[in-house]
Amino acid sequence: MKLTTSLAAGAVALALADALAASGPAGAEIRLTGDEAHTFVIDGTTVSGLHPGSERSGKLRVRNPYTFDLRVTSLRADVVDSSSPICPPHSGNLAAGPHQGWLPLTVRARQSRDAGSIPIRMPASVTNECSAVTFTIRITGVATKVNK
Repeated sequence: MKLTTSLAAGAVALALADALAASGPAGAEIRLTGDEAHTFVIDGTTVSGLHPGSERSGKLRVRNPYTFDLRVTSLRADVVDSSSPICPPHSGNLAAGPHQGWLPLTVRARQSRDAGSIPIRMPASVTNECSAVTFTIRITGVATKVNK
């Protein structure tokens, strides 16, 4: 049986000054054709030390709570929120790049596995209004059940 996941993952928060707070694990939703939804987790590390013209990477880890293996076929991140209305969440202020790592990625039953990273870039043109702003990144992806 094939399970297709559509991840509406939680968020990883990014701060541009000193320390940064993560919002915790991200949940992914698996929909069995016509059945109830299930979830698995994607964790993302916080990213700090960003300044105009810099790039850092946020590491990803997928946790599989099920008794069957999952095959992750895509992962991505989008900048979705900002703690300041004068520094909105768009690519001119902060950009999340494409997933870096090997896919597809099999995550064994009841285990977790590193899942590469997402590059986070602050353009050199960012203004001072964006200093000390916290951005929220939503991690999304797709996974299927591995049939043995």
